Amino acid sequence: GLRQNQRLSTRLVLARQTGVLKVPRGPFLEAGGARWVYVVKDGLARRRNVRVGAVSVTEVEILGGVDAGEEIVLSDLSQLQGAEIVRLR
Repeated sequence: GLRQNQRLSTRLVLARQTGVLKVPRGPFLEAGGARWVYVVKDGLARRRNVRVGAVSVTEVEILGGVDAGEEIVLSDLSQLQGAEIVRLR
């Protein structure tokens, strides 16, 4: 029933999962190649390998490498050049 110049908003749900660890999608995903993140603790960010599952427009599922409640860096990691430990200010 749409006519010319009319718009339709839709949302496709391909899968619905419960009880999974997910984080907001950010530049870290592309910068780390979805293989590692920086986990923040005591003013230091330490590089840690992760396993990424489903990726949506707004969220990323973490299958392993990070526990619930841990803080990770979501911003662009390319300037860190893969350093193992980074001091945060």
